[in-house]
Amino acid sequence: MKIGFLFSGYGSQYLGMGKELYDNFRIVQELFEEASNCLNINFVRLCFASSEAELNKPENAFVAIFLLQASIVAVLREKKVFPDLVFGYELGDYGALHAALGITFPDALYLLTKYAQYYKNCLSNIDLHAVEIKGVSVAEIKKYCKQLDSAETLDISIIYDATTCVVTGSSEALNQLKEDIDEFDPKVSLYDNTAGLYSPQMKTVIAQLKMYLEKVDFKDISIPCHINIESKSLLTSAEIKKHFFEQLGKPLSWHKRMHKMRELDIIIQIGPNTQLTEKVKNKYAETKEVIILNKLADFHALQCILTSYKPLDSQKSEIKYGTI
Repeated sequence: MKIGFLFSGYGSQYLGMGKELYDNFRIVQELFEEASNCLNINFVRLCFASSEAELNKPENAFVAIFLLQASIVAVLREKKVFPDLVFGYELGDYGALHAALGITFPDALYLLTKYAQYYKNCLSNIDLHAVEIKGVSVAEIKKYCKQLDSAETLDISIIYDATTCVVTGSSEALNQLKEDIDEFDPKVSLYDNTAGLYSPQMKTVIAQLKMYLEKVDFKDISIPCHINIESKSLLTSAEIKKHFFEQLGKPLSWHKRMHKMRELDIIIQIGPNTQLTEKVKNKYAETKEVIILNKLADFHALQCILTSYKPLDSQKSEIKYGTI
């Protein structure tokens, strides 16, 4: 049996996320307290008693999502449930790398705080929006992007599959693209601006963040981590640092990460909401167990799944997958 941990990104946050876990696990309370001390933010108030508007601010959501993910991983470690592979989606890369012990809890909080600060500043100075386009081949979208007069402000930032992607650019360029592809009868919907994290327009953010990446002590890891652009397994600290430099401002090839999940039996989404779970279920509905963890009931459901897979005479399995 192979287990994968999948970490969601911005947009998955919601007010009250993690409340049940905070009330029931001491390790979660300790991590909330540590994060509050590191950043001088009252995370109990922010996550449980603020407002959706306040929580949704990048400077709050980036670190709050990571805190919940790290908390869930800490509970799983206590229960002796460990992954064979970890995957990140957007800012979930930080949660995935932390779960693989490639970056410390304080360092991840530190980087995400800087990331949010620089990204927010950048968005206030440029016209950047994002739309998700379904029903048109990515190859066609690329062709139309190149044809636009304002092509320098229009980029494919996330590729989900051959006919679904997220495009970022100016309002004018995106409106022109919609008109050009209208013949394909596409489904076009607004997408949050974090897609801009994978746009070349983030040059200022990239330059600023690289200075701080140099200061972080990344660790060698033993759990393959799929968080880079091509979704190759990262294991050494040198590979991880190189990845964090190279991925900035380049498209996220989510379909390649999804392909790597074919090796797994159980896929556990770590973190709030069902942002990614439905996409994974649609692809692997008949072959894999897919579950999201963010409430107590989810842990009970995971226990039932692990029990059904666990060989009764395997001591190694008992150690690796534990009892929840």
